[in-house]
Amino acid sequence: MDTIQTSDNLLIRIDEGLWQLVGRTYPDRALMSARMDADLIEYSAAFAQARLLPPEGKLAVDDIVEVVVGWSRADAAWHLGLLLATQRAQERGGRWCELGRWLDRQADWYGEQAREAG
Repeated sequence: MDTIQTSDNLLIRIDEGLWQLVGRTYPDRALMSARMDADLIEYSAAFAQARLLPPEGKLAVDDIVEVVVGWSRADAAWHLGLLLATQRAQERGGRWCELGRWLDRQADWYGEQAREAG
């Protein structure tokens, strides 16, 4: 299992067919998880509240347009997130749902980690 640390106290765990976002404080509890063979992602109540997602803890793959990794000059950080479909975006007030970030003043230090996490 590969583990990637983010700048915001989160860990991304990648294993064959499984992607999980966990907190460093409680690494045994997934905040969000996605399985290759599933048609949805599952997440905790805390994650739902923080990301303004439906409280039932599930988001259909059809609600996700794409997974995006990119560097932002505005805050000098790499970002990993989901770009949500129009209807889901309207319900929560925005299309961008951040999963992790890596502060990187030079835009070259954490780029590979961000791409691997995505």
